[in-house]
Amino acid sequence: MHSFTHAHSALEVNNLHHSSPHAKGTNTWELTSATKYLLTIDTASPLQRLEDQFGCVTLDWWPPSKCDYGRCAWGNTSLLNVDLGSIRLRNALRGLTPVYLRLGGSLADSVRYNVPGAELQGKCDTDFEMPTNDTRVGYPLASGCITASRWDALNELCASTGCSLVFGLNGLTGRSFPKCPAGTNCHFESRQHACCTDWSGAWDPSNTEALLLYTKRQGHSVWGFELGNELGGTGGIGAHISASQYADDFCILASLVLKIWPSGASRPKIIAPDNNFDATWFSDFLRHTTAKGCAPDVVTHHQYILGAGFDPRSEERALSPSTLDRQKVRAATIGRVVREATGAQKPQVWVGEGGGAYNSGRHGLTDRFHSSFWYLDGLGVLAQQGHQAYCRQTLIGGNYGLLNTTTYTPNPDYYALLLWQRLMGKGVLNTSITISPTRKLAQASAYLRGYAHCTDTERANGGDVSLMLINLSNNTRFPVELAGLRLDGVREDYVMSSESLASDKVALNGAFLISQPDGTLPAMKPKFTAPASTPIMLEPHSYSFHVIRGSGASACSMVFTTGTV
Repeated sequence: MHSFTHAHSALEVNNLHHSSPHAKGTNTWELTSATKYLLTIDTASPLQRLEDQFGCVTLDWWPPSKCDYGRCAWGNTSLLNVDLGSIRLRNALRGLTPVYLRLGGSLADSVRYNVPGAELQGKCDTDFEMPTNDTRVGYPLASGCITASRWDALNELCASTGCSLVFGLNGLTGRSFPKCPAGTNCHFESRQHACCTDWSGAWDPSNTEALLLYTKRQGHSVWGFELGNELGGTGGIGAHISASQYADDFCILASLVLKIWPSGASRPKIIAPDNNFDATWFSDFLRHTTAKGCAPDVVTHHQYILGAGFDPRSEERALSPSTLDRQKVRAATIGRVVREATGAQKPQVWVGEGGGAYNSGRHGLTDRFHSSFWYLDGLGVLAQQGHQAYCRQTLIGGNYGLLNTTTYTPNPDYYALLLWQRLMGKGVLNTSITISPTRKLAQASAYLRGYAHCTDTERANGGDVSLMLINLSNNTRFPVELAGLRLDGVREDYVMSSESLASDKVALNGAFLISQPDGTLPAMKPKFTAPASTPIMLEPHSYSFHVIRGSGASACSMVFTTGTV
């Protein structure tokens, strides 16, 4: 059985991975009746404002033959063969709206577009050929193909469910690629053989232009187009294209989009570089595009904070405060690099792809309740740091899908994102956690995470605030009190738990969530608590959302009435 990998840079792993000594085993602190964990919410002014929807999910290109570590986890979930007519899939996607649906991944740079007006040489198969070790991505170059009818169907999926489509374009067409000596194992040993990723030359936009023209003629509404997937500098996987060359190529894409969609109202956004973060390369790329007048509308980076899917330490990292905290530093660094390099342009910053563990995720972790802790903490941290979206790898497919690969039923992380989407609005508020008495308990506070947003506008009732609390500890209950807002009203509680971290089921307020045979989602009804000042008891390995009605947060009234921060 073949094992084909989608590796990420060691730099990313080293920057983000650190196993806490308390991530596995017992992390218990002596709590008394006098112990208080105080979550203070700053309601005077918003910390950040989300411009559009924050939620984003992905579909990838990987065919059924994609295997990692002896497990073939993709089945028929490729965007080429997933059942787009499945009512389960459509109901799941509709439940998350407004949400971005990003179509992309490593094989995007091996796909051609068989649409009217395209001049293609050779056969254009609608699926990839069999795996090979001759290429870095594990499949023959240019062996994938998408037809006009499939492109139409993908666009119809979003038109009917309300998602916003983002599509990753082939960024390697036209470039030269030297052949390695016979027998070179580029898939597993690319670091020892420069020829495996030594692409050169400029991008050829002709096939992309045919796709864009067809898209415009069909009246499809595409939110944005990305150029390439993990192709830049040291952060690249399939190639290591220089920042200046990539900028030249991206400006060609920008001019194409501008020519085909002259009206700004309907024009798709242009997105780049969909790469593992390298500060120097990102800065150079953005300075070049800004100087040329073609800076991206969205700057994307990829993030897999748990490491490789085969690594058992990924299970510890998913609950390690020190691992999760490194997202704050990383996100702040990326934000600074983008601001300094683009000046007044101020593009959005997204995690363009993140699934926890790379190489298709880790079965038993990224498809179980265990996964919800790193995932939700990432959403909270990145929103605080000014990111505008987080694209979860995947909606379905691999070991990190929000939906089961064969049944299309929701995995626990689906419900985590569902509650985020419904409750956490555009106004991001600053929070702080203090503990008393502090002696011997300071370390405990790292395992309690708290985030606050203005409640979603459709549900808001004058300054309502939504909270998300996460307990990373395996053996400690946290009594949480709230401060900084009015608490004499009613509180809506959504407490999520499971029978074990390894469970593929999740309970809301003690009742397990089960979707209907047609994919209709269960009612997500809160428990009502009055007054809202009643302490929240957060159990070990659980998370919760809370809506404080009538909290009178002036920051939230500011966001909703003026639309600005």
